[in-house]
Amino acid sequence: MSPWLENFGGWAAAALPALLVLAGSGMIVGSQLGGRCGDLLSPGRAAAIGQGIACAAMLLIFAFSGSMITSAALMFLCCVGLFFPSSPQQLAMVEVGAGGGEMIAGACVQVAFNGGNAIGAQIGQAVLSTGAAYNAPALAGAPIAATAAVLLLAYARLFEPAYHHR
Repeated sequence: MSPWLENFGGWAAAALPALLVLAGSGMIVGSQLGGRCGDLLSPGRAAAIGQGIACAAMLLIFAFSGSMITSAALMFLCCVGLFFPSSPQQLAMVEVGAGGGEMIAGACVQVAFNGGNAIGAQIGQAVLSTGAAYNAPALAGAPIAATAAVLLLAYARLFEPAYHHR
């Protein structure tokens, strides 16, 4: 994020710690909103909403993040979207593992999250290695988030048709 915020958003290096606090705040807000949404809907549907937010934020980052205000706001929104699915996915996995597999199911969520983070970083670096601008990795990430949203909606439709939070 730092090179994008500096070179594309116009932020000075001295502002980066405060911006990273803003990013972390977006992660907290996303996690809280995702949990509340998962309580109201179902884990799959709530996680899909988060992936949709992340997809929209990435498209907006690609198109409109060339100023200080928009880059900061869109960074926050993207972090909200990226962490929104965390709580609902954790709940879905714990429910899938009910009856003795809750711990391994919960651990699998973290493994998948870390794996996705590593793969996303590789894709972003591959995009930047082509000489693309610092906003271009967002365009590469948007279809991944959109695919995740579609898969989560399919999961919800197949496995959570009459979901009622327990």
